[in-house]
Amino acid sequence: MSPEALVLAYGYPLLFIGIIFEGETFLLIGAFLAHRGYLNLPIVMAVAFASTVLTDQTFFWIGRTRGMTILTRHPEWESRVDKVRRLLEKYQLSLIVTFRFLYGLRILTPLVIGTSGFSPRLFLLFNLIGAVIWVVSIGLAGYAFGHAMEIILADIRKYELWIVIGLFVIGTASIIGFWILNRLKRERLTKSQAK
Repeated sequence: MSPEALVLAYGYPLLFIGIIFEGETFLLIGAFLAHRGYLNLPIVMAVAFASTVLTDQTFFWIGRTRGMTILTRHPEWESRVDKVRRLLEKYQLSLIVTFRFLYGLRILTPLVIGTSGFSPRLFLLFNLIGAVIWVVSIGLAGYAFGHAMEIILADIRKYELWIVIGLFVIGTASIIGFWILNRLKRERLTKSQAK
């Protein structure tokens, strides 16, 4: 199966899954592919919206039901958890709208908010607002990137497959790198606690 056929056949499901792990990267790739005509921008944005809202709501409810147990098991997250708690105390609703733009806190924030006793209805409302802002801004940036690449590389058809492959490799490498770094941090913390 050619890369083009792969994108046409599995582009939206891959986008949905990719956004769970590396949101911005996969939304940018999806919007770029929409500019190039492989995907449809409104559908890309709808898939991204559904994926990010579902992910954030899931982590919020995990936080409400098992959050303290999870946070206790991961002392290596303590500094980021404290940062989220300080931001929540100071900004509350603004944090819910903007946390997707805070690198390194995207998944942890709804989990911590869930542990705080925050209203599920308010979280849902402001999570929806934040998701719309995030999807539109990042989606349009990716679409604009596609347009800029078209201007820079007048004959982009020669290079677009390599660009898409490169972006996909970068996105996948980011996920793997994040996983490896977290694993190494946990091992280091476990070793230091054992001493």
